Amino acid sequence: MKLRSFFFPMLILALLSSCGSKKIAVTDENLSAKQIVDLHREAAPDFQTLAGKVRAGYTDEYTSQNISISIRMKKDSTIWLSAKLAGILPLAKAIISPTEVKYYEKINKTYFSGDFRLLSNWLGMELDFEKVQHLLTGQTIYSLENEKYLMEKKNNGIQFESEKARFLKKLFLLNPVTFKTEAQQLVDEYTNQSLTVTYPEYQEMSGFYFPKKISIIAIQKGENMKIDIEYRDLEFDVPVSFPFEIPTGYERIQL
Repeated sequence: MKLRSFFFPMLILALLSSCGSKKIAVTDENLSAKQIVDLHREAAPDFQTLAGKVRAGYTDEYTSQNISISIRMKKDSTIWLSAKLAGILPLAKAIISPTEVKYYEKINKTYFSGDFRLLSNWLGMELDFEKVQHLLTGQTIYSLENEKYLMEKKNNGIQFESEKARFLKKLFLLNPVTFKTEAQQLVDEYTNQSLTVTYPEYQEMSGFYFPKKISIIAIQKGENMKIDIEYRDLEFDVPVSFPFEIPTGYERIQL
């Protein structure tokens, strides 16, 4: 079983700092680009802690697997996860901060301790804690306020496309009611790599919208990798702890 190749992308899934966004019931065809960007920012997560489960599926050219992940999180600070195969067999644990990624897996008795290059290499795009958090909470990976975008109102949503893209093209589609992200795509035309994220379903809980299902497709070096996730049993602002200790005798993985 290709545990290592499967669990690395699952770390990305586990960064499901999933939380709600304020419900917005305002739609107006005359809203300006700045107003829409402001509403998208206001739809950002508002929480302190999160605990729940994720059902995740991973598919590449060679394998297809399902995994269950328990998640505990403190916003912008710590993400802890415990992965099990078929919800029964313990596979691995991980703890992630804005500066460090650590995990160990039990089958091959290996561990990793380092930065976000591990996750960036697997999805083929430069990532950090904030980008992954935005991706997995229905916010745009890149801020719509930090560069110029061309806005176009379409039948299926409001589209923002990077105006000046030398190599990395950015495309974001927002929901015109909730102002959450319906889809986003990053395309590196220099390396012919792409990352596409779609949100087939959102759920509302206590007045908040957050993704229920997310589909991630990464293409690099002519190979496709797909990750499908579904949140379950989420609880917000509950007490959480983050027990984590790398077992003695495990071999360190070097990038």
